[in-house]
Amino acid sequence: MRILVAVVTCTRDRWRIPAHRELLAGHGADVRFFYGKQPGALFGMEPEGVPDRGPDEVELPVDDAYFALVAKDCAIFEWALARKYDFILKIDADTWLDVPKLLQAGFAAHDWVGLMGDKGASGGVGHCTSGGVGIWLSAKAMRTFLDHYPKMPGGKFHFFEDWAISLTLAAAGLKPVNSDLLWNFDLGPADKKTLISWHGWTPEPERRESRGGGECPWKP
Repeated sequence: MRILVAVVTCTRDRWRIPAHRELLAGHGADVRFFYGKQPGALFGMEPEGVPDRGPDEVELPVDDAYFALVAKDCAIFEWALARKYDFILKIDADTWLDVPKLLQAGFAAHDWVGLMGDKGASGGVGHCTSGGVGIWLSAKAMRTFLDHYPKMPGGKFHFFEDWAISLTLAAAGLKPVNSDLLWNFDLGPADKKTLISWHGWTPEPERRESRGGGECPWKP
């Protein structure tokens, strides 16, 4: 069984990758960092201190802008399917993840797992799984999304990846499985020792988490 942890980032945030790599790599799942092409931020032109591109970084032939995230997701799914991955966990660049807990969670029994009911992200859209904390998808779910998304009607959901993924998969007949172990602190407090992931992590020890408050060490 091949599992990919896909970190969705952008050229501007490449400085985060070394710390995220140290957190995620070497625990039994492949890890890749995906970003698009951002004019004016080409390699060799980044601010001082940004590392050279590593072998686990993938520059996709898509726009790197925030409201083009759905196109980036499509390219990531195509990349993963072409390399025969069975499952993917798509997380954001500011998401903390315990990979061993992920591999022991039993998600492989399902096509689609995520945190449902996150009003901060879903805006009340039914069956929406929050994009930031992590969305688990099988190869079947990725293929289903790629096949059905071009057929979806117009609307603002095309600008928000969690809406786009959730509404497209639901329209195609898939149903999500909720996991509160993928957590967003906007929903309230939780015990970090039990969580698989949380959204709002930062690798900067002098800064505070953007969600949940408090200091943000590497590990809880």
